[in-house]
Amino acid sequence: MIVLETFTGLATLEVDPVQWARSQMAFTLGFHIILVPLGVSWAFMTLIANYRGIRHNDRSAMLLAQRWSKYMAVTFAVGAVTGTVLSFEFGLLWPKFMATWGEAFGVPFAFEGLFFFTEAIFVAIYIFGWRRLNPWVHFWTGVPIVIAGVHVHCRCALDACGARQG
Repeated sequence: MIVLETFTGLATLEVDPVQWARSQMAFTLGFHIILVPLGVSWAFMTLIANYRGIRHNDRSAMLLAQRWSKYMAVTFAVGAVTGTVLSFEFGLLWPKFMATWGEAFGVPFAFEGLFFFTEAIFVAIYIFGWRRLNPWVHFWTGVPIVIAGVHVHCRCALDACGARQG
């Protein structure tokens, strides 16, 4: 009872939570925009090191590819988390925007989902296949990671820009 009496004299703060939530979305989007291209580029560089290691029997290149593949997996996981959070934030924080442009962004997001799951499957095969697969088979399991990553991000960016143009 004493606690209630203490707080009854305080004035309520007039704070708009939408602005704080949108600031949080900007923070999440900032990480997503940085980490996702890094994950795609690390996948490509990992494949280059892997190819060099197999083709020229270069143990240093193979070690480098194994280390980079771990970094690739971490950036992929963080990109997946930030992307999932962003999908919810779009709907919750920008309802009028999504009501107007949701149909235009829905198709690229659907493609992104399909390519994301393809990428996730091959990242898992690539990471866990280092000592379990033939070196060339293992190398070729990394190619869809790069193709899916590049395709989905270029396609979604172009579709979103085209949707905004009208």
